[in-house]
Order: sequence, then C-alpha cells, then structure tokens
Amino acid sequence: MKKTILILAVVVAQVASAEDFPIVDTPDYKGAIVPAGDAARDSRLAKSYGGFWTPTPEQVAKAEARIATFLEASTEKYAPRERKKLKWFRRQYLGYTKDGEKRILCNFLPGVKEGQDPFEGLRRSLVLLYDRGPDYWKIDYRLEKDECEGFHVDLGY
Repeated sequence: MKKTILILAVVVAQVASAEDFPIVDTPDYKGAIVPAGDAARDSRLAKSYGGFWTPTPEQVAKAEARIATFLEASTEKYAPRERKKLKWFRRQYLGYTKDGEKRILCNFLPGVKEGQDPFEGLRRSLVLLYDRGPDYWKIDYRLEKDECEGFHVDLGY
C-alpha cells in the first residue's frame, strides 16, 4: 500500500509546478504560458518536443491573431466549429524549438461555466491532449514565419 502511494506522488510531482504559470487574460482569450523549466521537466513532452523556451504575452498575441486567420481560411473539417467557439476555449502555450525554429504549441481546452475561475487547472499543470474529445485541440504557431500548422482536434480515440 505504501509503495503505491509513493509512486502516485512521484507522478504528480513531475507534472505539477511549484509556482503559478504566467497568465494571459484578454477579452478574446484566456490562458497560461508554460515556463520552459516546467516543460523541460515533463517526461511526456520530451518524447515529441525539445529546445523549450518561455513565450512572452506579445508572442502569444501574435499566435492568437494568426490562429484566428488560419481557422477562417482552413478547409479542415473541424476548423469552422473551433473558429465559432474560439473565445470560449481556454489555452496553454508552450514554447519549443524544431529544426532551429521557435514555435508555440497552443493547446485549446474547454471553457468553464460563468463565475468559475477560467484558469482553474491551467495555473500549475500542463494539460496534454490525449483521448479527451473534440473540445480539446492544438495548433502550432511558427514564430519566424508567422504561420500556423499542425491543426489537430482530439477526437477521443
């Protein structure tokens, strides 16, 4: 019994941060910026991403503007649905480097009910999108090229 409890505590410690993530709170979007140090400590991320860095609120704003444009022009099946509900989604932003280029992974998560804290669950833990359903999706913003790619809606299977 003691062994099981110890293992669970180690898993939670790997995922949770000791401090709140920086918050972005605008009329059009609300989210948390995952600090590079927290991203680097997450063993799940290391499988797909590397070269972590911390995006600034200004870089996040550029990503958000391009995401809206991308969704309006996209012919992807779920793009119209996500564009229509764009303000409703909460976000987490993660800076990483791929092929020497800075990118921001933008994870979109379901909104909350009126009166609830929109940052609940985002402040100290990275939320990964695996088998959660279509209200969870992601897109990559390429900072130097000012473009989006990798739009993916998690269909829950």
